[in-house]
Order: sequence, then C-alpha cells, then structure tokens
Amino acid sequence: MLATVALCIPAASGATKPVHSKKQAELNVLKAVFAAAVSDSSVKLTDDTHAICTGAGYHVGVRYGTFVCRVTHFNGGTVVVRYIAQSGGHYRLAAT
Repeated sequence: MLATVALCIPAASGATKPVHSKKQAELNVLKAVFAAAVSDSSVKLTDDTHAICTGAGYHVGVRYGTFVCRVTHFNGGTVVVRYIAQSGGHYRLAAT
C-alpha cells in the first residue's frame, strides 16, 4: 500500500513546463519587436529583417522553454532578446 502512494505522488504533482517551437519563437519576436503583421509561414519581413532563435535551457524534443533570439535588420542593426515560453502560447521577452 505504501509503495502505491509513493508512485502516485510524482504523477499527480508533476507540472509540465511550457515549451515553444523555434519557428513560433521567431515569429513572436518579430511581431513584438516590430509590431508588424508577419506571415505565419515566414520569419522575414519585407525589408529583409529576420529573427534567428537558438534554444536554451530545458527542452522537450525540439521545443524549448527559453530561446536567445537575434533580430537583424538590413542596415546592420541587431537586437538580442531572451524569449521565455509561458503557458497558453504566451511568452515574455527579456533583455540579455
């Protein structure tokens, strides 16, 4: 009986951490940084601005909870932000 209780505790109390795909992170960063309409099939804006995110921290398969994202504009300007996945498809950006 005691062994059954011990086996049930991790399953009941184990909360899953939110994870997002690389493509989802790149699109969300572009939308947040430039507040522009970005096509869901592309990670580029028309003026050759693009985001490249690299997974960091915990992951489930190819989805990560945190990314370091570099947004580069054609004129050479670059912004680097930390993308933090949150539940429900939400996210938070932080300075690096």
